[in-house]
Amino acid sequence: MIPLWMLAPAIAVGNAIILKPSERTPTAAVRIVELAHEAGVPPGIVNIVLGAEDVGQAITDHPDIKAVSLIASTAVAKSAYARGAGNGKRMQCMGGAKNHGVILPDADLDQVVADILAGAFGSAGERCMSMPVIVPVGRKTAEAVRERLLQEIPKLRIRLH
Repeated sequence: MIPLWMLAPAIAVGNAIILKPSERTPTAAVRIVELAHEAGVPPGIVNIVLGAEDVGQAITDHPDIKAVSLIASTAVAKSAYARGAGNGKRMQCMGGAKNHGVILPDADLDQVVADILAGAFGSAGERCMSMPVIVPVGRKTAEAVRERLLQEIPKLRIRLH
């Protein structure tokens, strides 16, 4: 979702994009780049590199890359900011963000619990738009959500691909 927010404005003002997704969950990013190419974005405008920390460091070190925007853990964001800024880059580093899900008393709790579990545990929680923080409105709502989560969490299974 985050790359989709950034791609069009960046391209509209004349920039090329290098997307470096988490090495743990690259599939959606790869598909975004494929779709951009299928839609006719010229070669070299939307690019992807895959890899871990060494690839991120190469991006913050490369002299032709003038700006970096990232969302990561607090430790990674601080490290990338220091490295990139030290190399004279414009850095936008969002670290350790938590997305909050507010649960109203009239919410469909079956859907709420399914969304909480998917957001907190899907893709090993490695999603920028995951929902690791929930805010139930009212004690009754909180207790109902807690009970349903306690019933569903033991049913989670790890799948190895």
